[in-house]
Amino acid sequence: MKVEDFISNRARIVDGSGIRKMSELSQNMIKSINLSVGQPDFDVPSNIIEAMYLAAKEGKNKYPPTQGIDELRRKILEKKNIKNSDIDVVITPGATAAIFIALTTCFNEQDEILIADPYYVQYIEMLKILNIRPSIVDTYPDFKLSVEKIKRYITPKTKGIIINSPNNPTGVLLKNNELEEILQYARNNNLVVIYDEIYKDYNFSKEKINLADIYNNVIVINGFSKSYAMTGWRLGYAIANKIIVERMTRIQAQIYTSAASIIQYGAIEALDTDMTLFIDTYKERHKYVKNNLSKYYNISNSEGGFYFFVEVPKELNMTATEFCKYAITKNLVLIPGKVFSQYDTHFRFSICQNIKELKDAINILKLIKEKVK
Repeated sequence: MKVEDFISNRARIVDGSGIRKMSELSQNMIKSINLSVGQPDFDVPSNIIEAMYLAAKEGKNKYPPTQGIDELRRKILEKKNIKNSDIDVVITPGATAAIFIALTTCFNEQDEILIADPYYVQYIEMLKILNIRPSIVDTYPDFKLSVEKIKRYITPKTKGIIINSPNNPTGVLLKNNELEEILQYARNNNLVVIYDEIYKDYNFSKEKINLADIYNNVIVINGFSKSYAMTGWRLGYAIANKIIVERMTRIQAQIYTSAASIIQYGAIEALDTDMTLFIDTYKERHKYVKNNLSKYYNISNSEGGFYFFVEVPKELNMTATEFCKYAITKNLVLIPGKVFSQYDTHFRFSICQNIKELKDAINILKLIKEKVK
């Protein structure tokens, strides 16, 4: 047999990361502006690193509890101001792991789950692995998930909804009343809600977004990668009803065993670390891009996260994939919207670079629009 014959059907249907593919194209470029990856460009604060280091020196290197160390779990609930004794936390090796375990816990094969288009690409790939059917909710042109849009796609097989706010790749934010309306609809229709709030701290709107409560059918996903630049540390968590958390913990025990012990001690320190200075830097970048890129392109009404979703001008007569390949020849790396969507009309613009790089990127986009047409 050929080696390829040993590959399972499950492994065959999973695509490689479109984001990484575009990023890899820039590796041999001498002076590229890489806006392809949503990763903070600041480092982990030194006090968080020190807390992890001390934990290692103090011998906290053995297997931690599968559900996560108690002190970290209690602190997460405290910071969230959750006092409902029916709600608990499971600590996972990354927020993506938390989503995968939540899907495994609550959905059977061929169940349907609603996902807003544009979407975070790994949602779709995880559903492929688990043989769960995505029902893609078209949110163009405003990129807002709403009950009205959900009703068009719900079927008797629909069991859940994934909500990502602020959204990757659009930066669009659901306000409290919009979120509550969807959650109420989900409760009335017995739908599980996986609420991915990984970009929650990057909220540049005037409204403080917070769930009024964590309901029995809601699983809140978050982590430490974006807010504390701990992307390589791989630490996330899920907040849900105790029954769901207990089952998620059982599954985690068989897949990951647990999240790394000393990283959890670093996370305890992180939750008491003021990140305002770092977040404000991104707020200034966000404002700069919104004010300047919008002069030349139609952009999403981003109010949070790291991204804008930008429409390729129709007069260029190019798909977003073609546009992004052309941009690479001008030393600018972007991600085509096809990676995140059924459409190939937009590209993702990340603000994870300094103002000078963002200014240069906008100038390149301006020149591309003028020269190509």
